[in-house]
Amino acid sequence: MELASDITPEDLKVFLEEADEQLQLLDDSILKLEQQGEDPDLLQEIFRAAHTLKGSSGMLGYGHMAEVGHAMESVLDLVRKASLPITTEVIDALLQGLDVLRLLKQALVDAETPEPDIRAAVIRLEAVVDPGADVSESPPQKKGKKSRETAPAAAPDGATLDAAAVDMLQTGLSALKSAFRVELTVHEEATFPAARLFQVINEVTDLSEILGSSQSIEQILEGTTNDPDLELILLTGVSADRIAEAIGTVAEIKHVKITPYRHDEGPPAEAAQAPQPTPKAAQSPALVDDAVAAADQPPPNRPSTQNQPGARAEADATPPAAGALKSGSSQTVRIDVERLDSLMNLIGELVIDRTRIAEISRSLEVSHRDDRDVTSLAQTSSHIIKVVDQLQEEIMKIRMLPIGTVFNAFPRMMRDLAHKMNKQVEFVVEGQDTEIDRTVIERIRDPLVHLLRNSIDHGVESAEERAASGKAATARIRLNAYQEQGHIFITVEDDGRGIDANKVRDSAVEKGLITTEAADRLTEADALDLIFLAGNSTSANTTEISGRGVGMDIVKTNIEAIHGFVSVETKVGAGTTIRLRLPLTLATLQAVLVTLGPSHFAIPVVYVLELVRLDQAKVNTVGGQKVMRLRDRIIPLLHASAVFSAAATPERNDGAAACVVVMRAGDRLVGLVVDSVLSQQDFTVKSLSKYVGDVKSISGASILADGRVVLIVDVPSMVNLVTRAAATSEKQLAA
Repeated sequence: MELASDITPEDLKVFLEEADEQLQLLDDSILKLEQQGEDPDLLQEIFRAAHTLKGSSGMLGYGHMAEVGHAMESVLDLVRKASLPITTEVIDALLQGLDVLRLLKQALVDAETPEPDIRAAVIRLEAVVDPGADVSESPPQKKGKKSRETAPAAAPDGATLDAAAVDMLQTGLSALKSAFRVELTVHEEATFPAARLFQVINEVTDLSEILGSSQSIEQILEGTTNDPDLELILLTGVSADRIAEAIGTVAEIKHVKITPYRHDEGPPAEAAQAPQPTPKAAQSPALVDDAVAAADQPPPNRPSTQNQPGARAEADATPPAAGALKSGSSQTVRIDVERLDSLMNLIGELVIDRTRIAEISRSLEVSHRDDRDVTSLAQTSSHIIKVVDQLQEEIMKIRMLPIGTVFNAFPRMMRDLAHKMNKQVEFVVEGQDTEIDRTVIERIRDPLVHLLRNSIDHGVESAEERAASGKAATARIRLNAYQEQGHIFITVEDDGRGIDANKVRDSAVEKGLITTEAADRLTEADALDLIFLAGNSTSANTTEISGRGVGMDIVKTNIEAIHGFVSVETKVGAGTTIRLRLPLTLATLQAVLVTLGPSHFAIPVVYVLELVRLDQAKVNTVGGQKVMRLRDRIIPLLHASAVFSAAATPERNDGAAACVVVMRAGDRLVGLVVDSVLSQQDFTVKSLSKYVGDVKSISGASILADGRVVLIVDVPSMVNLVTRAAATSEKQLAA
């Protein structure tokens, strides 16, 4: 694809960032428009987003994106003027245009991605605007570089008005608006005149309506004109000076003349004129009049970001002018995530040293209580600890992102799935502002996609089924996020058919995943937990969406990999709620420090239910597995010396000094026998080296204040070891 020659890499980067924002805004707002109907404020917001995207892409010289944006803008303009009702056909056409815009943006990012054919989307949008028009003979979309060989000649008499434009002019004049004739020329040294003309179109459209043009607007949009002269007839509510000022922000424009226009008179005396900028003033807006700043300054409300590599100023509350590639304020900046990760690693090192300094200070205070230097060191140590804690907290806040960055993609997905499954679904999203570490956000999207797809396929019924059971025809699926007790909870809730625990149990037995004897001993909660086994599905039919027995096991695996867990609450005929409990961050971990011989292990607090002394009298052996009775529960026991054989001493005799860490993963309990429990503290998590390989039941490592390495226990993996061992024993006994 061919872009304007003066576009810098920084310009392109800023455009792509703004394009992402505008595309997401369009996605969210178009879906809201379908649900809420004709909301003037919402319509204006959508129109502004489409207009801004069209203008920015035109300034970039990206004609294909500008053409699709223009087609969407035409539809939205009719909708906001109440000339076109909001129908499913209109929404589908807008969403198809939006999909094409995303593909065009991706083609701009990745040179290997082919540029999509835009004609189908444009034709569909044009058909919505004018259903009676014959668009079947529209010329095929040209791929690759745009042709500049042919350009329409200017109209002999300049810009003229057709009958409809004359009516608009008379109506506007009666409403005390003004009409102006604008004449301008692109400088002869401009390498891409169509881009400059499009910038002019974009600037004046913000302030006025174009009643007539000496050149085809469509050809300007497509970038197929080389004619440097343009004449426009505008209807506006602003002054000629304001129009001149707007045009003056476009580089490489000369001979700008603006005069009042009346349809029944010849051109009167000149009213306002923008000065001629010098050639190649591509990065400096032209001087408009004495009230406008010098030519080397950016236009009002558009601070330049050209000298801010790697960061983009965010937009103020006032929407940026359409076509602005450089916009925003100096209050916030974008920072490369690699720098944040580097800062987090440095903070981790500081936290380790902070703990070491605190221990040394306490030790010296005990042995040299009356020493002034020791007292001074203790005070300094206390201050350093406070500062490091605050620094760690601030860095953590910087890494936090609203979970809405993930949630925003789901309304469109759910709408499309509901239409595909022929189901009526109201999808409600709550808690989008809940913040979570970016590393966690990256890991939860796929599990949520699986859960939402299952809710719409398995969870909710068709309108006919719901009516037969006395339910409302429209099902409700609710996605919610909230923070509680230092964790993030995400729930996917539906009011569908629910999950029958007996069917899940029978399915697992039928597929050979568990034995009949084991299934008979399962509680209802344990039976429901079987839906997370790979290959288990209660669906009678396999669809493109689900029913193959994959997905839920991926959900559990991915969530447990980030030290979270999944629980299921359901009632047959009433619905299902699946709850994810997630850590706020993966960079630090609160864990219980335990010992086994000379080795130290950290068990994440999220899994620890309680700590008890090992009572040998309560230990029994069932099916070759040692178990312990804890009140009314029978808990399988694992000896840490057996699990961590590489770092452990031989299995010890379970004396009175042994401790049991009772751990919970989902609804399953396991007791880990260790030598002692030392303390609960925060650990900076370090991933294991690739040279270490995949170590069973270990998810990472950290460093203690004295420099010793502590291994972090992978509790879900350990629980799976117990489950698999129990299943193997039962199969052997059954044989």
